[in-house]
Amino acid sequence: MKILTLGEKTNPAILALNGTLCSGAGLKPLWQRLAGEYYIILPTYDGCDGSGSVYQSETEQAKKVLAWLKKSGITSLEMGHGTSMGAEVLMAFAVLAEKERYPVKHYVFDGGPFFHFPMPMQFVMEKKFTGFADKVRGKDDAESVEKLLANPLIQKLIGTDTAPYHAMGADMLHVCQTADRVSIKNMVRTCYAFDFPKMPQKVQKKFYFLWSEKEPARMSEEKMRKAYPDASFCVVPGYMHCGYQTCTPDAYMEDMKGILQG
Repeated sequence: MKILTLGEKTNPAILALNGTLCSGAGLKPLWQRLAGEYYIILPTYDGCDGSGSVYQSETEQAKKVLAWLKKSGITSLEMGHGTSMGAEVLMAFAVLAEKERYPVKHYVFDGGPFFHFPMPMQFVMEKKFTGFADKVRGKDDAESVEKLLANPLIQKLIGTDTAPYHAMGADMLHVCQTADRVSIKNMVRTCYAFDFPKMPQKVQKKFYFLWSEKEPARMSEEKMRKAYPDASFCVVPGYMHCGYQTCTPDAYMEDMKGILQG
């Protein structure tokens, strides 16, 4: 795991976790907007950092992040934020933080799949993602980014208006050059084997679940509302997967400021 930071360490801290086959650096343009007021922490998971490491599970990543925070002298977080698969890693972090009494004021889960598919469906998704990564290995260039964004698997998530997702596509393409099959298999398990951990009411009240109206991940909304009835929920109209933060980043970060100040 590699960790990028933005801003001054003396500022209140925000942890932002990226999605499947993406990097923490890919979130830098978004979170740079708050780097003057907050200390922004952007991990890149094992299996995605180009070091030869292997992604094992969301719980393992959460443990590594919390250990890094403690070692770095960061005694609390103003916000934990997770994008796509990062929302499920963040939930694992929330479970661990509660267990170890590590203070976090707000949790924002943006576009989290939160699915629990049967094993045959998990196997199908594993094949899709590994096949997708295999196709782009050795093709880390601008033309390949356009082909990646035209991939049916990707367009099912982001739609056909791919221009706002170009930076994300470039980041994903770069990560896919070194992500191994074991890491991809385990990331798929994170996305599609969510176990709905029980959380006390006081922690649920810190939760803010956000989906874009048209994204497939929103199909988990009803189950999440039942599992965490004391959390806050928001559906932003007109966007595909994580489209609010991707297409209108300034407005998105104003909303994040509202949560931080609320």
